[in-house]
This record gives sequence, structure tokens and C-alpha cells, in this order.
Amino acid sequence: MADVLHRMPMTEGLCPFSDSVRDSGRDADMRKSLMIGALALSFGAATALPATASPITITNVGITHFEKITLTGGALGGATWNGVYSGQIELMTSGGELGVWCVDLFHDIYLGHQYSATIVALNTDNRDSPAVLTTDQKSRIAAIAAFGNAVLDLRDPKSFDAVTLAAFTADLDRFKADHPADYSMLDTYSSAVSAAVQAAIWEVEYRLTATSADANFGAALTVIKAQASNYFGNIGGHALAIADPAHPNVRVQTQWVSQVPEPSSLLVFAAALVGLAIRYARRVKAI
Repeated sequence: MADVLHRMPMTEGLCPFSDSVRDSGRDADMRKSLMIGALALSFGAATALPATASPITITNVGITHFEKITLTGGALGGATWNGVYSGQIELMTSGGELGVWCVDLFHDIYLGHQYSATIVALNTDNRDSPAVLTTDQKSRIAAIAAFGNAVLDLRDPKSFDAVTLAAFTADLDRFKADHPADYSMLDTYSSAVSAAVQAAIWEVEYRLTATSADANFGAALTVIKAQASNYFGNIGGHALAIADPAHPNVRVQTQWVSQVPEPSSLLVFAAALVGLAIRYARRVKAI
């Protein structure tokens, strides 16, 4: 059976998390064996992911930065999910690599697998008996995901279009100027930040609580929840429904993809592009 990204403790036809798997010292190999939830949020290239009905090809699924966390309450009812792997998922598409975030704890995606995707609306939390997401929930999810992509992907670039890259850069620069200590922390602990961004999305979407023994995770989660909408609320997007062409009746995943900002913002972002070019030039010179 192929390796599966899945976060539920149990699922039909798939093995649940077990202590022997979680604590067997194989964390370095979790990129190939990690179980994570399927529906994800993506902030990738608008040029690579146009708002059309044409299918988008996903050629590979991977994960780099993640941590194990605990989820309780909310949509989980009285259950507690331990050892949940939380972090940014990476999709290689026909237009480049995308950093994505799970917005469904209840369906699967396979590492190394190929899929197709189409643009849809993100209106519910994607459970089998779904709850409708409010406008505030969708806005906060988008801002949190944008915050995560800005922190993680500007130094490890994914397939952003120029305008979206400029938007991320401008927003992150404002945050950095206003909160230098918080920025330094977020810029240092990639795995904790990646896990905290994903956890913050789940907290908003499912009204649950995410915790971890890692103090850096807790610190990052606090900052992200407090500041995401203040600095990254200008970036909207589209949802992508993921399908497995080999198994068309199996529900897979949906993603959220950054859109190009409104035309009125283009002059601001054009200026940000100049600053970005200067920043990279200085970095190269320093090296």
C-alpha cells in the first residue's frame, strides 16, 4: 500500500497511528510514511494555477517541516487525538511546487502520489456532515495560511507569481518592523512555525484546541493567531478540489490557493518587488 498522509486516528482501509509507529525513532523517514489529513490550503502561483476549469496536474506530494501535536474538543467532540502530525504539505504541480495547509482532518492524501485538481469554493469544513464556514472563519484561515507561507516560503521559494510574492514580502516586512522579536522567533524555528500555522487553521475551522510539549510551538501559535489577520488579511484565494484519477470514487482533498491581489493594490506591490530584488541582491553579495 502506498504511503498515506492522514491525521485521523482511525480510517477505513488504512492503519491508525500506533505508539510503535509514532515513537519508533523513524521520524526522519516520516516524509515517506507520515499520515496526515488530506484537504489542504495552498498559497502558490496564480500563473501556474489559473482560475479556469482546466485540471491542474499534481505529480508528487511531500512534507518537510512538521511536529506532533494534540487536538481536543470542537468538531472532535469528546475525543483527544494524540501524535497528530501538523505542518505544511508540499505539492509538486505542473506549474511548480506549492506549500499547502490541511483544511480537512477527515480524508487522506498519499505521499508520492499523482492527482488532478480543479478550482472550487471553500464553504464548509469538509466533514461528511459538514458545517458551513462563516465569512470570518474563511478570512482568518486565508490570513493564517498566508502568514505561514510568507515566513516559510520566502526563504525556500515555492511557485509564487510576482504579485503574490510581492504581497507576501510587503506584509512580512511590516510585521517584521512592528514585531522584530516575534519575527526572529518565527524565522528560527521552521518546524514549530509550520506546525503552529497548521494548528491555528484547525483551531479556526474546527473550533478545537491544539497543544504541544514544544514551547516554541506554543509561542508561535500565540503570535500567529494574534497577528495573522492584522498583517495578511489582504490575500484572498481559491479552493482546489483534489481527485485521484485512478480512484475517482475516493474523496481526496481540497486546497486554498492565493489569488492575484486587486488591481488597486498593484502599485504598492510593484514597489515591494523592487525592495525584494534589493534584498536578494544584498543576500547574494553577502554570501
